[in-house]
Amino acid sequence: MESANPSVSPVATSDTPVPESPQASWPAAAVAEAARVAPRAASTTPPTAQPTPKPTAKPEPTPRPTPTPKPPAGTAVPSSIDATGARDVSTALIDFLDGVPSGSTVVFRAGGTYRLDKAIKLAGRRNLTLEGNGATLRGDGGTTEASSIFWLVGGSGLTIEDFSLVGDSTSPGVYEGGREGAMGVLVDGGSGDVIRGCRAQALWGDFVEVNSGASGIHIYDNTVVNTGRNGLAVIWGNHVEFDHNTIERAGYVVFDVEPNTASEPASYISLHDNHTGYWSDAFFALDGSHTGAAIHDVTVADNVSTGYSLLTVVDSGGRGRDQRIAFTGNRSSVTARGPVLTFAYVDGLTVTGNHQSLSGGSLATISDCTAVTKDF
Repeated sequence: MESANPSVSPVATSDTPVPESPQASWPAAAVAEAARVAPRAASTTPPTAQPTPKPTAKPEPTPRPTPTPKPPAGTAVPSSIDATGARDVSTALIDFLDGVPSGSTVVFRAGGTYRLDKAIKLAGRRNLTLEGNGATLRGDGGTTEASSIFWLVGGSGLTIEDFSLVGDSTSPGVYEGGREGAMGVLVDGGSGDVIRGCRAQALWGDFVEVNSGASGIHIYDNTVVNTGRNGLAVIWGNHVEFDHNTIERAGYVVFDVEPNTASEPASYISLHDNHTGYWSDAFFALDGSHTGAAIHDVTVADNVSTGYSLLTVVDSGGRGRDQRIAFTGNRSSVTARGPVLTFAYVDGLTVTGNHQSLSGGSLATISDCTAVTKDF
């Protein structure tokens, strides 16, 4: 009998039983479910690189064109009146303005220069607005009141705005006694007038003088490069407000309340929120002529002096007693030796909240005053 060869596997025959797959006995539904959840073999094909998307540029907004400013509405100064400054047009302007009805707005040529050998005098006019539109009025007449740029006599509701007022001083910003008559604006009586948005220089006299009992005068948002005498002078007037102006150089006093006679009262005057520079005599003066005129309810508040100190003199010389004077919140960082403020003969004096850099001495001296409120 031959021995079996162990290296040879037995050949299956039809009689040899074949083991069944376990799934063979599963119901068809179970087989399908197993096929569905069976893990798939990981793909060995590398993924196709995708390009990085570029950000979509935001469209630039279409710039809006800058609108051309419309000229102020009103009645234009005729082109027949020279606006080059080559010749005197004071008479032509006065004649033209005389024919403009009350309630009108007169518009000057933008960038024009009008030479004036005498003041533009408006007497008894009502509710008239002169819109400078940036034009220059150049005084060329001399040193008297009749040579002021504007001379407002009586009337009411007059508005002067957006002019450059240029005098013919040969020493701008320097006081010359006897030559201080030509003002930027001389308000000679009347009521309810407004001066705003103007620029002034080389004036012999004051930027604005209020006189002859004028009332309800408002002066604001102006710039005075230099003036020969005062930034503001109130000779005879009441209810005067002077605010948010810049006075770079005053040849004499920045703010002056100074009646010429005892019969010229001054009252309800508010000087506030102004910026000042150089002066030669004082920051504020009241009744320096010692007239004894009735002066009351005057407020100087929240002004800033960057050129000189707050040197102030309120003193009637005993000729009268000023009533209710307030000097509050004013500031100067320019060092001065005290006393810087002098008050005398005042009934109802308030001096508070002021700042003045001192090299020595006291801030103020107060004599013969009653009902005094102070914080120093």
